[in-house]
Amino acid sequence: MPYRRLREFFDLCLNWRLRRLITPYIDAELDAVSRARVQAHLEGCAHCREEYARLLFASRIASHLLLPDEPPAGMPAWSLAKQPAGDLPRQRSPRHAAFKVLPLAAALLVIVAGALVWYGARTSTPSDESWEVIRLSGAPVIGSDRMGKTARLNVGEWIETDDKSRAMLGLGLMGQVEIDPNTRIGLVKARSSELRLTMTRGRVSAMITARPGIFFVETPSGMAADLGCAYTLEVDDSGQTFVYVTAGAVALTHDGRESMVPAGAACRARPGTGPGTPYLMGASKPLQDALAELDFEGGGAKALRTVLTEANASDAITLWNLLKRVEGADRGRVYDRLAQFVPPPEGATRDALLRLDSLMLDRWLQALEQKRVNPFSDLPLAPGSIRMTGNMEVDRAWHRATLLPDGRVLVTGGLDSYGNALARAELYDPATGQFTRAGDMNAARAVHTATLLPNGKVLIAAGLYSNKNEESLATAELYDPETNSFTPTGDLNNARGGQEATLLPDGRVLITGGVGPDRDVPMLPSAEIYDPATETFTPTGSLNEPRVDHTATLLGDGRVLIAGGFGSRGSDTGVTSGAELYDPAKGAFASAGEMIFHRAKHSAVLLADGKVLISGGIAYKETAGRKRPTTAELYDPSTGAFVRTGDMILDRFKVGSAAALLKNGKVLIAGGSWGFEVYDPSSGSFSMKTGSLNLTRYYSTATLLPNGEVVIIGGYSGITPGDFFHASAGAWIYQPE
Repeated sequence: MPYRRLREFFDLCLNWRLRRLITPYIDAELDAVSRARVQAHLEGCAHCREEYARLLFASRIASHLLLPDEPPAGMPAWSLAKQPAGDLPRQRSPRHAAFKVLPLAAALLVIVAGALVWYGARTSTPSDESWEVIRLSGAPVIGSDRMGKTARLNVGEWIETDDKSRAMLGLGLMGQVEIDPNTRIGLVKARSSELRLTMTRGRVSAMITARPGIFFVETPSGMAADLGCAYTLEVDDSGQTFVYVTAGAVALTHDGRESMVPAGAACRARPGTGPGTPYLMGASKPLQDALAELDFEGGGAKALRTVLTEANASDAITLWNLLKRVEGADRGRVYDRLAQFVPPPEGATRDALLRLDSLMLDRWLQALEQKRVNPFSDLPLAPGSIRMTGNMEVDRAWHRATLLPDGRVLVTGGLDSYGNALARAELYDPATGQFTRAGDMNAARAVHTATLLPNGKVLIAAGLYSNKNEESLATAELYDPETNSFTPTGDLNNARGGQEATLLPDGRVLITGGVGPDRDVPMLPSAEIYDPATETFTPTGSLNEPRVDHTATLLGDGRVLIAGGFGSRGSDTGVTSGAELYDPAKGAFASAGEMIFHRAKHSAVLLADGKVLISGGIAYKETAGRKRPTTAELYDPSTGAFVRTGDMILDRFKVGSAAALLKNGKVLIAGGSWGFEVYDPSSGSFSMKTGSLNLTRYYSTATLLPNGEVVIIGGYSGITPGDFFHASAGAWIYQPE
């Protein structure tokens, strides 16, 4: 079968002496000599490459695996990965002592294996005739029969969900498949050696822990062959297929045409044509459009030139797949571009690769994957380490996390994977590493603000209650840790979402900008002050220009630096480089000049020396189009000037609140892309480490804890058709050196 060669990555490892170095190699914890030694060995040893793949997959899949503290009564142990509000509750994962004593990747593998054994003792393996199904919401139908809480899906039968129903297929030790609304899927085979579904429409999310090459899903556009992974598969009414892989890999095949789709990548397929060329979710839109022309619309030299021009090092897997789609001189151009990013391994010649020699192509693919997984092995490693901690009850992004006086962290609102705004709040306790319920807010909201007040309460203000039309809120409420409850407080003068809130030295809260309810003039120039003594909001001055997705940073002298953001999303320029200062004594804003770069959805952190580090974001310029800068700059309040500092390693945007000043004076940036970076003010440089944060996280949060560690919570990794957000319920702990 066409995916057979890809399974070579998953053979059993026999070299125990080097095997013990693979875990710290994945976590980027080896010195340069050891790192080179392991890399050289992996290139020549198929057994150890397989162990590397297994451990890497374990580290990824464990972030999606949710384990109950004890088996829920009457509920199969393969419980839900993510659910809309009001459906069956998410089961929280216990804190495992293994994290304290094992290297990260190995600990994750132990947890995955232990979890599967625990589940396996309580869950049947699919029989030769049927799979067990659990109803998650609504009224799924098997054949013509409306199913109850649980049912069996027999070979030859179909399960269908309407727009209000969802279900789960339990595969015992082999994983689980979540069936979303408006989906029709049938069971073709249910054997221990082959599990096969056929799908005509809808969306499923699969988390497969069976050995590679056992689980398949047929669609009108091709077949998805699992290679040990977690992925989302969608089929529209015309039969077009879309797959997005979050862990491991998927081989998408049709009539001899194949695409290998690794974690973080997506691929489309069409009936009659089969799979297109895979691309990373972060690939530029021009590259994605040009690939669609090449794959499905007979695009020629112009489309190929666009792909080669737009491609960067992170698009190497796209170019590797494209080698087999083009011929003649075009194949040579693709080869040359790919070789610029990742040279072929020793012994793999240009002639052999242009002839599509399968062995040589596989060796180059191994080198590409190694480079993709650990692309910064030749750069300085960021200090510190990262480990997983407990899971939230719901997946969320665009939420807020607020450190309470007792050291716990309040997590409020956000959007779940289905785009639902959340009213649910949770508390993270660093002492136990667990999340517990904190009641519900009075209104569901996302991109709101949550500010700790001097009296110990938390002000929750405004936000959006839907991701569809950006409906903004004017309501506000207070969370009281003493009663663990939310109570309404005074309303804002303007409904807004995506605003910034800054605690002033006198205990009041400054609210600036955001998106208002007026669709014609959405960006707000207004600002207001919340007074905890009177629980009221009053207007205060006006911004020099309307803003959303900006930053607001309290300076050492009590003023607030407002920087960047979108001024008008409908304009050609869109993003502003303008900055201004709010003076609480005057209640007015004054220009602070221009940043060096246009930025929105960036981060800003006050450093110990009083300067402000501003980094990343996104910039729209009339002639340059969409760009994500890796640049960073410093604002010095004593001179009023913006100056360049070292560049980040990755371009990061949608950072949200995922940047934090550490107690050692360095800055952790743990969102807006994958991995994390640490900025050192003494050298003006960034360093990077991946650890278990090897998937992109947008709009997560990073909160400095009293013990000097940082808890990183939630975020989403991508948006697939139908506005499905791959949000996370996971949380991680960063421990500085």
